[in-house]
Parts: sequence; C-alpha cells; structure tokens
Amino acid sequence: MKLTQKTLFQCFDKSERQSTVNSNDSDE
Repeated sequence: MKLTQKTLFQCFDKSERQSTVNSNDSDE
C-alpha cells in the first residue's frame, strides 16, 4: 500500500503545494 499512498499523496501534495509550498517540502 506504499505505492497507492505515494500516488495519492503526490496528487494531494500537488494541490496543497499551491497553498503551502513551504509547509509541504518533504520528499521521502
């Protein structure tokens, strides 16, 4: 389930990054 979570997080991070670019700067 790591791949699914990563894909979901990537999609979510893309949308959140527009609002919090300095808050979600974590790339594991």
